[in-house]
Amino acid sequence: MKAYLPYYVQIKSQLSKEIASMQPHQRIPSEHELMGQYNVSRGTVKQAVQDLVYEGLLYREQGKGTFVAPARINRSFEHLPTFTNDVLAQGFKPVYRVLFFGTVYAGSPIAEKLRVIPGAGVIRYKRVMNVDNEPLAVICSYLRSDVFPDFQMSDIGESLYESLLKKYNTMPTMAIDTYSIVKATVKTADLLGIRKGDPLFFSERVGQHPDGSPVEYVESFIRGDKYKLTICVGNNCAPNPRQITHHFEP
Repeated sequence: MKAYLPYYVQIKSQLSKEIASMQPHQRIPSEHELMGQYNVSRGTVKQAVQDLVYEGLLYREQGKGTFVAPARINRSFEHLPTFTNDVLAQGFKPVYRVLFFGTVYAGSPIAEKLRVIPGAGVIRYKRVMNVDNEPLAVICSYLRSDVFPDFQMSDIGESLYESLLKKYNTMPTMAIDTYSIVKATVKTADLLGIRKGDPLFFSERVGQHPDGSPVEYVESFIRGDKYKLTICVGNNCAPNPRQITHHFEP
């Protein structure tokens, strides 16, 4: 071990390398085994493992041990992100289960987001996204039917945005995304295969045309144990930085 680095940092670094070659949900050696392997105290091992748990590389199960966490889907804001692109970029294929598709009357909150009169008809598309046979997010999109007239479920392919572009030669090109942390309700927990009260990302998006007019409003409930955000800050951190608003609440 390198004398100028704390032992727990060195153990954490070594474990990170070993984890990279292991399979998701594979059990790592116990704290007692790691103590013998590295000839250090239990406190040192515990701190190294705990750091990796906090960073999402490991997870614990009471009475069973510590395991390799599956990779989280990453959302980067170097361009206008979509769930489909997020998942494809991680080497997975998204599968959607449609809960609702049809025209509804916009209540006041939705009408305000889309700048239409209350009671105007808008397209509502609600679905559950599954990744690697597990639900990741419940997504509900509202589209302005005057911008996307006669849009049908049969028009939707692998990506909603690509489907809009194909049929109408237009789609949202910029957005204001707002994120907060919420607790799963019974209904949402059931759809996502988690427990009531588990933490979720709650995302709201107002998708806009280049002229700034809103054409889409989206509400998403995203599993916090399978998702992470990477936010680009600064003028030179992305080839084409967008002005995106983020709001995080504890």
